[in-house]
Order: sequence, then C-alpha cells, then structure tokens
Amino acid sequence: MKVFIVSFVILTVALATEFDVSGSISCDSKKKWCYTVELLESDYLDNDYMNHSTKCVEPGTESYQESYHINGTQKDDGLWDYYFEIFVDFSHNCTGIQESFYHEVAIVPITEKSFEKNGLDFDFNKNLPIESKKEGSE
Repeated sequence: MKVFIVSFVILTVALATEFDVSGSISCDSKKKWCYTVELLESDYLDNDYMNHSTKCVEPGTESYQESYHINGTQKDDGLWDYYFEIFVDFSHNCTGIQESFYHEVAIVPITEKSFEKNGLDFDFNKNLPIESKKEGSE
C-alpha cells in the first residue's frame, strides 16, 4: 500500500509547462474595433483557461495589422492524457458584428517545459488564419 501511495504522489507531481503565443491580426475596419484572445488547453469535460487579453483599435490607425501576444502555464492534463491541446479563442467586432472563432495552436507533450509559437497570424475580415489563406482554403 505504501508503494502505491508513493508511486501515485510521484506520478502526480508535474512541472509546469509555459506557453507563449504571438502573431498579428488583420482588420480593414475604418471604425473602432475590439478583440479578445484567450489561451486555452482543451479537455474532454472542460477547457482549462490560461490567460486572456483584450484590446481596442481606434479609427485612423494607419496599419491594418495589430500584434497580439499571450502566455500561460499548465501543470498537468488529467489522468492518462500525455499531451496539452493548446487553442486560442478570439472574439472581435472587426466586421461590424460580434464574431468568434477557435483555432488549434499545437498539441504539446506534457514533458515539454516550454512551448513558443510565433507568427500565428489571422485575418479577422474572413475569420481565417493567414496560413490557411496561403494554402488556398479560403
């Protein structure tokens, strides 16, 4: 019995994995628009919320691209699940109506200490990742 308890404690002690996601957002709106990005770890029953960021862009901004950056930490991913399923969840009003979409960032082994994804770019005019447009999946 003691061996089981010690083994269980050792298995449940996990180092945290740090996640860092950044990219740019394209929006052609001439009016003020806002967006929120959430960093999530997807699970069968309920997603684990890691962090969120909200920003508004004023009219007259010369650039139609905005940078975003979000990070978070996860300690474990549940019993018999050895991968973190990382997603970003965006909501925005770039097109004049409130829209949202969910995008998979990566599937990361729980043994990784850190994960970084740069250049994850989105076109809010069409709710598509920029990389998808390049692949012809408009």
